Amino acid sequence: MTNTFEPSTSVTDSICRAIKSQFDIDAVESKSLSIIRCNQGCSCNVFEIQVDPGKTSFIAKFPRDDDAKHGLNLEMSLLKYLNELSNLAPLPFQIPQLKLHYHTSEIPFSLHKKVPGSHLTTEEYENLNELAKNNLALKIAKFYQQLHLIPISKVEAIFVDLEVRELLSPYNDILIESTIKKNRKLLNEKYQFTDENINLIYFALKEYRRVISELDTANRILGHFDVHGENLGFDHNREELIGIFDFADCGIGDFHLEMHTSSWISIDLSRRIINFYQQLTNKQVNRTKVHLFTLMCRLDDYATLMDRIENGRESCTEAEIKIVFERIPQWIEILKKYDIDLKES
Repeated sequence: MTNTFEPSTSVTDSICRAIKSQFDIDAVESKSLSIIRCNQGCSCNVFEIQVDPGKTSFIAKFPRDDDAKHGLNLEMSLLKYLNELSNLAPLPFQIPQLKLHYHTSEIPFSLHKKVPGSHLTTEEYENLNELAKNNLALKIAKFYQQLHLIPISKVEAIFVDLEVRELLSPYNDILIESTIKKNRKLLNEKYQFTDENINLIYFALKEYRRVISELDTANRILGHFDVHGENLGFDHNREELIGIFDFADCGIGDFHLEMHTSSWISIDLSRRIINFYQQLTNKQVNRTKVHLFTLMCRLDDYATLMDRIENGRESCTEAEIKIVFERIPQWIEILKKYDIDLKES
């Protein structure tokens, strides 16, 4: 059974004591230290710490259970390894340097200087000029290139617990199919999904099962697998990417799985990243596969949310529901790209 450590996402007394223990007591007593809850992470409670206004901020991550504790330890080890490698071949931007601390005899939390910059939304990306869009895509492609060049055998020897990443949890493809069937009328009437759109989703599900069963282990790389707008440090004044963070999903997997998460910002950004990545690595990226993974990920978000709402297994915040439902019209754009790729391949 998995132990739960800190179920609350609020700034509890124990969290305050744990964080304050890592800072100068004078700063604490002068009340210049503030602790702000960030967006709720999947496995950790995340807080931003500001010691003095205008000075360096820090990020603290508190694991919620044993699995998250294990993941935090692994993330710290991976980041230490990548930071050491970057001394030899510098990355095109900053990544975190995590340190683990303990606020009880067993429960760790990580603390690191906040990666500079702020998130990048779809609207903000679309407002960038062509040069800024290309520079962003090139930096991410270079990051992928450097990460993917690390030999898998070496990574597996150092990090024996590193997981093989898959897009969907087992049986979630079945959940997606049943959810689409249940909500077909809603998708048609509220979101203007045609029968052709729905049938293409069913076809994509069938293709996903085939593609996953045929993934070539020769395409496996060490990947980040979570590069999207909320994990970027973007300087909006200079229109430049200056950091990437949240390496909790880092693992081993097919390099096509690495390419789809940037589509959460924009499909156009993924297209540019793929173009640069192919030039840098001489690897051919199957765009149909990338669009398929993008679609499956979006459908999985929807199906999982609907399942949680219908069965009441977990509470859903209004923000979660709003985000997932706002993304439904994007499915049609992804379906169109996928359909075009299918016909051209």
